[in-house]
Amino acid sequence: MRKPTLAIIDNFGIVRQSYYLALKQQGFDVSILSSNWKDFIDKVSSGANSPDICLINIDSTIYTDLLSDSIIRFYVNNSKIIGYTLSEESPLGKSEYVNVYMPFNLGLQKMTEIILATLHS
Repeated sequence: MRKPTLAIIDNFGIVRQSYYLALKQQGFDVSILSSNWKDFIDKVSSGANSPDICLINIDSTIYTDLLSDSIIRFYVNNSKIIGYTLSEESPLGKSEYVNVYMPFNLGLQKMTEIILATLHS
């Protein structure tokens, strides 16, 4: 069985690296680490496979760019999006483009459950 591929898109390097290490340990194939959408699109355009799931920080311009840019949505069209936040929900409200919202400080087991449930939804 093929492992689901993930992209982590967050402007904070320590968050990207922390999620990367934790999710790799859980057996996920984290294929793309990006600090912004331009970097993500460059990687997908240059041959990286479009991930099954994109984990994005919705407390940043990454979220507002997703909401406002149709080119970004084109590149994530076949991916499911999980938005994580430090607050209870996005200050900008819910979006039709984000499949699931989760708090940033979830335990690894719960995060894995959410990723797998989103993948199979």
